Amino acid sequence: MHRDAWRSVGRISCRVIVAVRTDIVILGTGGHGREMRDLMDAMITDGAPFRLLGFLDDDATRSGDTVNGLPVLGTRAWLAMNASVRQVVVGIGSPAARRRAAIDLAALGVQFPVLRHPSAQVGKYGTVASGVVIAAGAVITTNVGLAAHVHVNVTSSVSHDCVLAEYVTLAPGVQLAGGVRLSAGADLGVGASVLPGVQVGEWCVVGAGAVVTKD
Repeated sequence: MHRDAWRSVGRISCRVIVAVRTDIVILGTGGHGREMRDLMDAMITDGAPFRLLGFLDDDATRSGDTVNGLPVLGTRAWLAMNASVRQVVVGIGSPAARRRAAIDLAALGVQFPVLRHPSAQVGKYGTVASGVVIAAGAVITTNVGLAAHVHVNVTSSVSHDCVLAEYVTLAPGVQLAGGVRLSAGADLGVGASVLPGVQVGEWCVVGAGAVVTKD
């Protein structure tokens, strides 16, 4: 987004394009939340129109702390006192906890941006819903559907025609072959693989390094 501004330089009027940045905060100061800060730094450096204000944490004792160079502004109640800030990244790794937080925040009228690291590859014929996070080195190929609040961690790959339902989480290095279906809240551990056309049910946990060969 940009805003046009007119400035006079000597006797010549010229139009200056001024970038308008959207204020945004991260909920969560744990490892996943701090990774979201790194991801957003890369996006902002790449030109994303965000201004990262700081973190929120449900532990009120963290308020006023500094985490990786940013302030902990308060708990999620901070949003009620700062109505101009409506963009929140849910930096919570657990699918169930992320779902609870997203539901609570949505009731406050909060919106959830899509985060995509500049090094991630995403095919243009898929769909990406709000709150999706695609981390560094991830590869999403063609005709893939990512529902709300799916998190695809570093170097994971999602092949053609996969469908990932809400709150699915892929840990680093997960490999999904073509046509895989992951139901809501499925949580796949580091380096897990799913063979073509296999379906993983709601809130299933797949252990690190596992190979899923059947539904």
